[in-house]
Amino acid sequence: MRLFTGALFILLSMAMLAAAQTVGQQQENIDAVLRGWEKAMVELQSFACEIQRTTTDPNFKTVDEFQGYGMFMRPQVKNDTPRARLELVKVKNKEIFERMIVTGPFLYQYAPATKTIYIHDMPDPKKGGADQESFLAFLFGMGADQAKTRYDMKLVYRTDGKPDPNYHYIQVVPRTDKDKKDFASAQLTLLRSNNLPRRIWYLQTNKTEIQWDFTNIQTNVKIPVEKYFVPVDMPGWRSERVKAGPEVGPGPRPGSK
Repeated sequence: MRLFTGALFILLSMAMLAAAQTVGQQQENIDAVLRGWEKAMVELQSFACEIQRTTTDPNFKTVDEFQGYGMFMRPQVKNDTPRARLELVKVKNKEIFERMIVTGPFLYQYAPATKTIYIHDMPDPKKGGADQESFLAFLFGMGADQAKTRYDMKLVYRTDGKPDPNYHYIQVVPRTDKDKKDFASAQLTLLRSNNLPRRIWYLQTNKTEIQWDFTNIQTNVKIPVEKYFVPVDMPGWRSERVKAGPEVGPGPRPGSK
């Protein structure tokens, strides 16, 4: 099964920060934006935000909308691990939801369709774990040089050729055959005012478009671990331990409709 860990975020995706530049003061370039993102990643300790995800499937002529929130927190003490949470509910059917909770060493994935809680061992990024295996990995810490090597990235502008006064737009295209199986192209929209991501859009190889919108972003806030980063008990549900680490990629999630 494949996980869209934006979670860890994209969870997750909040971690994609970029350096804001004043329009007209200097020539903008992708290197400056990526270097700024690296610096911001080091400084970011936690964040919380509201999320809306829209999936447009031209094959089945459907549009699905989910709304909710996401949280992320870096280790607070030595030898600790990052924590994250993603909660989304389908707009047209509140019975359908997505929940992912990263407690540190484990990722708990809730699948309402089967009333199953899948428990994954989180990969160790220091050992080149599975979180380095997809396009979204660079949202969580892939270095600028590594990202440029793996993906073709460039800044794009408005139809008049001028930079947008409010946003940076970054086009991302995969280079390797493996990444091309995950997505055909993507675009990151970053706020100039605070260097935070406003939107992530990507096109899957089957022509399905997925867009994540982030609003009400709060950074470096205190998040109670015992309230948000512990497993949620679901009476009547079963638990299933997944031995292998989650395969990260923008594919379908168990329990999603």
